[in-house]
Amino acid sequence: MASRQEIVTDSLTKSEIVLQVPIVPRSYSCLSKAEIEVDFKWTIERLAFFAESEAVDSFTSNEFESKYSLRLDFVNTYVKIYFLSSFKLKYPILVEIAIFNEKSEIVCQHKQCSISSNTRFPEFLFCTERTKLKSGNSVSGNITISCKVESINKNQLTGKETTIGKMVIIDQHQDRILHQLEEMFEKMPLSDITFNIRGQKFSAHKSILAVRSPVFAAMFQHPTKEMQSNQVKVKDIDPGVFQEVLRFIYTGKTESTAMDKMAPGLLAAADKYILEDLKSCCETHLIRQMSAENCLELLSLTIHHPAEHLRKYAIDYFRRYSDQVMKTDNWKTMKEENLSVLCDLQQMVLSAAPIV
Repeated sequence: MASRQEIVTDSLTKSEIVLQVPIVPRSYSCLSKAEIEVDFKWTIERLAFFAESEAVDSFTSNEFESKYSLRLDFVNTYVKIYFLSSFKLKYPILVEIAIFNEKSEIVCQHKQCSISSNTRFPEFLFCTERTKLKSGNSVSGNITISCKVESINKNQLTGKETTIGKMVIIDQHQDRILHQLEEMFEKMPLSDITFNIRGQKFSAHKSILAVRSPVFAAMFQHPTKEMQSNQVKVKDIDPGVFQEVLRFIYTGKTESTAMDKMAPGLLAAADKYILEDLKSCCETHLIRQMSAENCLELLSLTIHHPAEHLRKYAIDYFRRYSDQVMKTDNWKTMKEENLSVLCDLQQMVLSAAPIV
């Protein structure tokens, strides 16, 4: 396999940009005051030749305009695309993504995705199958990812202006919708599904759950036992964690102290229901909170609930501060009660590639 340096090249100059196909046809419900901030293309060489089962490291583009970059994470047969910013956004932005083969044919595209000014990066955009990035007639197997970023200056917009795509509703309309969703979460009017979580019951709406989670979508779009009975029994999630999962599904956020109290449980639940945004938030929080005391616990968590970035940081932390980790009570307890697990974790650290 080619080295990472050989695989990734960034097209930054106009002379290198050969694609003339527009990303996504756009229409507006009114005159938009969105301004194109960055329009760049990133070429990855020979990616189409990689087998689905072949392990591939994450790819990150160079920063464009010293502001933004993209990251590709390879998980089994899927590719997850994340958007990163090197600074806190002053205004909301719209991001459009399209992926082309070397013949300038679109193999995958993602319409406008709105990112608010208070977003914590990396921001998950979308997930696609690795097979979609393959081009059967390709000579070299190169793909090019085209990314357009538009900034929305809220001071220049009136409350009536909207943009079609991932609809961006400005000012009071956005706040009103968020408030209505929060109220729906609190009161659950006209709910049509009940969850039994270790004896505690939670009501919800199938349509909202299905839109947010592929797992719930599959559950409610087929004649499953849960669909027919309108009852779902869950044994492997704590009731408090499930309540915060529902809160995130409805409102896009958790209670202010939830991450500090239950981030590992939230990550496990997010992994179960494929809530990528919540999972990314949990990973970011746990990485920031990593210490000698919890390093082993977090590394163990990634065995059952794949979280590539958390795993890498936990391994790196263990390598850097192994003396401190081995002095903790967690290390002593695991050595006495779960020696086989401890050996597996040590083997994981030894076999992992160094982080550069």
